[in-house]
Amino acid sequence: MNNESGVSVYGGFDELPADWDAFFAKMAQRSWFLGRSWFETLAATTLEAGTRLRLYALADPAPRALLPALCPAGQNGSMLSDRLLGPRTLAGLTNFQTVHFSPLLADPLDADAMHRLARTLAAQSPRWHLIDLNVLPREATEFALTHRALRAAGFAVRPYFYAGNAYETIGDRSFEEYLRERPSMLRSTLKRKGNKLARTSRVRFELVHSEDRLTEGTAWYEQVLATSWKKREHFPDFTRSFLTGAMRGGALRLGVLLVDDKPAAAQAWLVSGGRATIFKLHYDEHFAQQSVGSLLTARLMEHVIDVDHVDEVDFGTHDDDYKARWLCQRRELWGIAAFDPRTLGGATALLRHAGRSARTRAAGFLSRAARRVLKKS
Repeated sequence: MNNESGVSVYGGFDELPADWDAFFAKMAQRSWFLGRSWFETLAATTLEAGTRLRLYALADPAPRALLPALCPAGQNGSMLSDRLLGPRTLAGLTNFQTVHFSPLLADPLDADAMHRLARTLAAQSPRWHLIDLNVLPREATEFALTHRALRAAGFAVRPYFYAGNAYETIGDRSFEEYLRERPSMLRSTLKRKGNKLARTSRVRFELVHSEDRLTEGTAWYEQVLATSWKKREHFPDFTRSFLTGAMRGGALRLGVLLVDDKPAAAQAWLVSGGRATIFKLHYDEHFAQQSVGSLLTARLMEHVIDVDHVDEVDFGTHDDDYKARWLCQRRELWGIAAFDPRTLGGATALLRHAGRSARTRAAGFLSRAARRVLKKS
């Protein structure tokens, strides 16, 4: 389908013309989470039954913009995932594992392309009641462009906080310089635990970043995952597909710490666009007291700083306390909920959203007031 805005709508990535390959390669250089491999992995391994892909693509004639989306909305990871949503709802192609998302623009300042996408979304029949886009960096140009374009197209736009993202700009520092700036407790733990483990066991660090070792590396990773303190993967086919795609794209840094030849910790990092993302961390619970996870993080940090020479390292989503020991900066990831008040479903969802927001603000006010009273008493 091609409308007056020049936007075509496709039902799968295999339907896109071949000239979109170069466009996706450019996006992956900005962030692995904007590249074709990542989106195809999500589409192939994480979609619930009944979920359909919709790819909104603008090319005139070269590719300018793409919005990878799915319907209905309410996917795992969305703030709307606990709500009953109808079939006329749309969401970005994300889930709880996504670290970065936005409409894909060949030129991040291309406001015209974003407005064309938004007008297409608003003109579809039957109308979308709700559009939910999340995991957008709040300070990014694409966030502001998306907000303005959806509002200009007639949607009632309600931005919302999604998650924190710990990161740190590395600049021209070496790993040794970076480590000197860490909290003394972390540096002491790494030295003390590392020395003790080396005295009592045979310790080996393996970095898997070539396809010929991926089978071995994946086996180690899955062995650690089976004994990890974390829950099993929600989508069982995701891991192998993700590791394979990231390795073929040159982005994967799969680190494994072996103790007496047994994999004790495994981590998957992604390097693209001058940024390293700490994506997956697991350790065998039997080695918890040896801080094998921290020791492995330090080795991978050394590699991405001194070998890959990244400009930035980030720690994925959510504000876990331990992340601040490794990375001292923080930014916010936000979502944009766009309601169409011209539809009954959109108007109803907007009213419910307003009610929930009011209750959340009231609860926060009461909580802060109670803390002040308790502090005075």
